Amino acid sequence: MRKGLLCLVAALLGCLLAVGALADTVVIDNQNAAGGNKRLNLRTEPDTKSGTLGMLYDGAQAERLGETGEWSQISFGGQTGYVLTQYLITPEEAQAKGLAEGGAAKADVPLPMETLTLYSAPGSDADKAVAELPSGTELRILAFLDPWVYVKTQSEPVVEGYANSLYVCEAGAQQYVYVCAADPDKLASLRANPTETSKVVGSYYNGVQGVRLFSFQRDGWVRMRIGTVEGWMAAQDVADAPADRRELPYYPPIASISARRTELRAANSNSSDELLVCEAGESVEVLGKSEGGNWLHVRVYDGNPYGLTGLTGYVKAASVGRLESNSDGLYGVYAVVASTGEHTNLEPIFAEADASSEELGLYYQGVEVELLDLTLTAFAHVRAGGLEGYMQKTDITLRRGSVQEGDASTLPQAQVNAPNGITMRAQPEADALVTAAIEDGQTVSVLGVLGAWCCVRFDEKTGFVPRAQLTGDLAGYARTTEPQLALRVSPSTGANVIVRIPQGRRVLIVETDGQWKYVEYEGQFGYVMENYLDPVY
Repeated sequence: MRKGLLCLVAALLGCLLAVGALADTVVIDNQNAAGGNKRLNLRTEPDTKSGTLGMLYDGAQAERLGETGEWSQISFGGQTGYVLTQYLITPEEAQAKGLAEGGAAKADVPLPMETLTLYSAPGSDADKAVAELPSGTELRILAFLDPWVYVKTQSEPVVEGYANSLYVCEAGAQQYVYVCAADPDKLASLRANPTETSKVVGSYYNGVQGVRLFSFQRDGWVRMRIGTVEGWMAAQDVADAPADRRELPYYPPIASISARRTELRAANSNSSDELLVCEAGESVEVLGKSEGGNWLHVRVYDGNPYGLTGLTGYVKAASVGRLESNSDGLYGVYAVVASTGEHTNLEPIFAEADASSEELGLYYQGVEVELLDLTLTAFAHVRAGGLEGYMQKTDITLRRGSVQEGDASTLPQAQVNAPNGITMRAQPEADALVTAAIEDGQTVSVLGVLGAWCCVRFDEKTGFVPRAQLTGDLAGYARTTEPQLALRVSPSTGANVIVRIPQGRRVLIVETDGQWKYVEYEGQFGYVMENYLDPVY
């Protein structure tokens, strides 16, 4: 009897040791699965018919706890479940294959939220929060546990945890969509679940733009977010949004606040958070209606702290006047004015909606530009003096009415320095259409500096002239010609040095003070000697 008991104990110890030996790091590799699916089900039991805890992305690392037949028990992100062993490889094998860790994504946080919260476990318990990430942070998605995703930041310091999937967008997927109801006379329903009988959380007008949430879609349904409202919409009522909003076939209506004042709330309830107060006469873009029609889901651009980004929320339907069509695709007829930074009165215009794209030039504070599109990005598509480009929304301020030329007294003045005079052209090109002739010595108002050209106003006309034929204190870029050039706090050789600038670096000339130039270099402002700069434009 004692001998049999010892044998049983020895057998159990052998099993435990065998399981312990399997407690190693493994990497998900589902690339060869049928259909090329790059996500692997984490199941509650070692059976394809058992429930799913979530899906793990290729490249995600987990701890293997043991094996049961063709299944492995693993631990990932605090979750324990089963996956097929055939889809697991070692970290060394993953490195040899060049297997990327998870899928690329970014944080996409709607206003008035400011950051994406990471938690140590699925759920929004404040005591489990591990990090706050700014919108736009680059991420890697390692797992999806609806409605949560397990993510890891791509830059130092590296943090990881669970985030609400509403505010994480996959890279490479068509992120923006718009409502395109099969029946244009009816509003499209956004539902709580992907069924026709599910609760309607809102009804939306054609042309309303939203964000597609993940590529985990159900047949015939698209999971999307409009403002801060999430739900499912029939795929037949949704279309991919074009890059340029002006290409949309229709746009949501606009309306004016008719009540003396009304609150914009976070949800369709009097008890929800008040976001701001709308005054009588202010315009709103009407996105849709709540179930029952007592509340309108709107986007507000006037009087909110987020400027051109707009702020979505709910107002009582009774406080809004008659809805009007918005046929030109813009939020009413607007112009926008370049704002000012703390040290400079210049703002850049880019070729694309990306600060790393080509910088077309610089425009002065007070110059009003035509608004072409309020994109869903951080940039607005504008036309400045006939030149189209993109400006950051934080650099411009919304204004009503048609485009005005601005007050000439607030803009830099320059004199024409050409014996035979110069011609003003419609574009910054030598063969562009001539719009005016300007004689030697005449004064022009300078709206912006664009390389070898200046955007100017003369005789109530706006156009472009060669910068080399103007004299005046104009902004522009220059390169340093002196090794370790001192950037000083004031225009004096005895002034304290802020930083030393290496030779050949580009600086922004803001203004002139005698033989000194007030410049910006890598976010720092100060004075350098004029004779140590070589103008670029």
